[in-house]
Amino acid sequence: MRMTPLEKCINDAYGILARQDRTIAEMQEKLTVKNHEADVIAMTIERLIEQALLDDAAYAVQYVRSHRNRHGDYRMRQKLLQKGISERDYQQAKAILSEEDDFETAAVIDTLIRKKCEQIALDRKRYESDYAYRQKSAAKLMRFLAGRGFELGAVRDGLRRVLASDGIDED
Repeated sequence: MRMTPLEKCINDAYGILARQDRTIAEMQEKLTVKNHEADVIAMTIERLIEQALLDDAAYAVQYVRSHRNRHGDYRMRQKLLQKGISERDYQQAKAILSEEDDFETAAVIDTLIRKKCEQIALDRKRYESDYAYRQKSAAKLMRFLAGRGFELGAVRDGLRRVLASDGIDED
């Protein structure tokens, strides 16, 4: 028995979702690459939404929850926008998660700074006494965290907090 184009498309969509959750835009792209017709793709996506297998808002919540210990707001927002998530869904996901728990971006920044200081073997005595070394090391740490999508002011504050807790005067 031969499958209809709609059945074939739905079957392909289930296979795609079996490997990894996708956004609506990602699913459209994947099914287009498999040479399905646009109207069949639209019907397939409609069915997946009805079955709650595709939900951009839920995807955004899950993505932010799993990435916020490594990345800042800017990077997560950019990644989700690239995946086809709307700004509204991203902001809604952040609001849902902020109501759920007491997540502290500052604590994440502090943890990442401490780990990076260990990785680069930051010499704390030299950091305190050598201005050029201090500038170079601080710039390295700030670039690292800025690359992770954290705001510069929050990174600067985190660097001051971590160094102060180690007994290093930043001034």
